[in-house]
Amino acid sequence: MSILLRPIGALRTGIERIGRGDLSTPIRLANRTEFGLLAEEVNSMASALMKAQTEMVERERLAREMELAQQIQRSILPSGQTVAGEFVIHGGHWAAAEVGGDYYDVIPLPDGKIALAVADVSGKGLAGCLITAMIFSLLRALRSIHHSPAELLAVLDERLGETLQRGSFVTMFYGELDSKTGRLVYSSAGHNPILVYRGQTRRTEWHRSKGIPLGAIRGGAIRRTLEDQVIDLAPGDSLIQFTDGINETSDPLGQEFGFDRMETIVSVAGPSGARGILDQLHHAVEKWRGDGLPMDDETVLVVSRDAGARPGPGAFSVDGSTLALPEALERFEAARKRGTSIQLPATLDSLVGIREWLDRSGAARGLSSGGADMLDLVLYEVCANVVEHGYGKDPARTLELWWLPGAGLAAGPGSAASPATRGCFVLRDEGRPFRPDRAKKTDYEDPAVRKRGRGFGLDIIYRTMSAVVYHPGTNVGNITVLEWDPLKLEQQDEVPNA
Repeated sequence: MSILLRPIGALRTGIERIGRGDLSTPIRLANRTEFGLLAEEVNSMASALMKAQTEMVERERLAREMELAQQIQRSILPSGQTVAGEFVIHGGHWAAAEVGGDYYDVIPLPDGKIALAVADVSGKGLAGCLITAMIFSLLRALRSIHHSPAELLAVLDERLGETLQRGSFVTMFYGELDSKTGRLVYSSAGHNPILVYRGQTRRTEWHRSKGIPLGAIRGGAIRRTLEDQVIDLAPGDSLIQFTDGINETSDPLGQEFGFDRMETIVSVAGPSGARGILDQLHHAVEKWRGDGLPMDDETVLVVSRDAGARPGPGAFSVDGSTLALPEALERFEAARKRGTSIQLPATLDSLVGIREWLDRSGAARGLSSGGADMLDLVLYEVCANVVEHGYGKDPARTLELWWLPGAGLAAGPGSAASPATRGCFVLRDEGRPFRPDRAKKTDYEDPAVRKRGRGFGLDIIYRTMSAVVYHPGTNVGNITVLEWDPLKLEQQDEVPNA
């Protein structure tokens, strides 16, 4: 029995060793019986487990590196919209793989102009992502040195030619927009044509160029093909630049989306401005593709000249006090450092959480139940205006509401707040800018107005707050600062009569 059980003991010891994680030490059993065959199978299993374990660690390492690449790509792409004078600029990027080879950028220039760039690297994935990171760095290093878009692209060709492998190339559009005049000076290195929507005639037009791609032909040949071109954008006009992942998207039958279909969609979406054009074009491309996977990266940059985006008076207060943009931004930074915030999806249902946040943050401390309800109502109206008109009730978008204690506007920047001033609220959003000066004054003597029973949001805000300051299109988004006086707030239990 001892002789017969000896192989079983060796097998048991080996299996226990594998259970403790030792996969490298084989079971040594010189036995030609079934026990010997079983030992060989266990050794094979341990070897396969060790190989799978190594592969799993390698996959986790690659997944982590890919996650870092995604973070890098997100960091080099603009976030949210850019507002410059009457211009609203929106962009979108959708990678076919985990990371992509498309790139777009919106860069303020020292002379007050806005640099616009869209690039498409041949190939996609991690290699394309690395090249877009190079373009990002080179563009920032060279943009203030070369004032001609064509010259800048030529220098980029020289720099990239030192790195790109033979057969690799980059198509790229680069332009500089003067937000005061609406003039765009641009050049294109083999990139897609520009689609322009004219608001006055509601017609579209294409602008093509003859430049060759960056890195396609070495030795400076690109200089003979690049040229600076000009497009003037009037109020109501929009400019659309994109990568070929948009027009070359195929439906299940293999038919491309095409330029003509793009033109039709932009003609309909043109009046809705930059965000509307971007959303409708992206939705149409996804619908055209159906259940198929994207075969290429997709990028769109839309520039719209919207007179409604131009900052109006930007400030309102019952006592005539105002807060300039630098001070408003200081309030926002102070709120981020020592304030309390709530982040809300752009839906009306989410705004019911404001009251609980007021109690939790201490902003409503000392107010009666009616005063706290009125404060909640005012903040609800401010946020609802952004949700409905700024974001179009898009639940994917968010707004930030901050409570900054002990900071007053009426006392002026740097001054101590009055004893009645508890602090201020700061709202940040990236929605469509609002024009306070365009709001019509409510006539409470009109029976139809009273019967309507709604649309009194601005009246409630202005009659209840001590000061309301609005600055659209800052470098951090639209900023609204509201100061409130507890004594005044307690007196407002309904919309006052005219």
